[in-house]
Amino acid sequence: MILLDPREGSKDYEAKLRALGAPVEMTTLNSGDVAFFGSDRAVAIELKKFDDMLSCIQTGRFSGHQLVEMVQDYDEYYVVLEGLWRPNPQDGLLELWSRGGWQPAGRGIRKWMYRDFDAFLSTMEVKGGVRIKRTASEDETARVVYGLYQWWQDFDGHRSHLALNRAGRDVALFSKPTFVRRVASELPGIGYDKAGMIAGAHPTVRQLVNATVQDLTKLPGIGKKLAKGIVEAWDSTS
Repeated sequence: MILLDPREGSKDYEAKLRALGAPVEMTTLNSGDVAFFGSDRAVAIELKKFDDMLSCIQTGRFSGHQLVEMVQDYDEYYVVLEGLWRPNPQDGLLELWSRGGWQPAGRGIRKWMYRDFDAFLSTMEVKGGVRIKRTASEDETARVVYGLYQWWQDFDGHRSHLALNRAGRDVALFSKPTFVRRVASELPGIGYDKAGMIAGAHPTVRQLVNATVQDLTKLPGIGKKLAKGIVEAWDSTS
């Protein structure tokens, strides 16, 4: 039986799965959008649209919250990432196929590089043991979900394919962000990765607020202009 969460982001796949003949039961899941049992393993699947994944990377919600719970609740975990993306042939910027053409990925003024997005996915796969499936549409996503379910149910003829080695998975990678890291990530010009570096150097909010331009420029990737913007942000009312 495929358990499908009825909330936004997953409920739209019910009809598509049933049309494929998949056995589906709608039930609220603590983590993941899809879950089922295969052999002696509990399997979870997180369904992600491309834009939502970008947002999760910026906020740390993906590796710092959603995957933390999946790792705790299940033996095996997948992410099905839906969308068409590519590097711009000229400058390597990340682009998404939308409205009949290739558009710059993300919202706002931030520019995403393809290599950065691809590196994040590689980190999840290699260090976190997350299996990532890439799909182009909701119909394909439904087929991938059903295909995974069938693969994990195939005990008789190919049982040897279920002997998986979980060694080397870095579960510690999925740690909830500290309060100071969440605060730092809201500072101008600071993304989730730099926020982690800042939080490591200034482990309390008080220390971070009291950090000078000179203190901040000692950190790699933070120049004088960015450091000055951080210091001035504490007095900003906007």
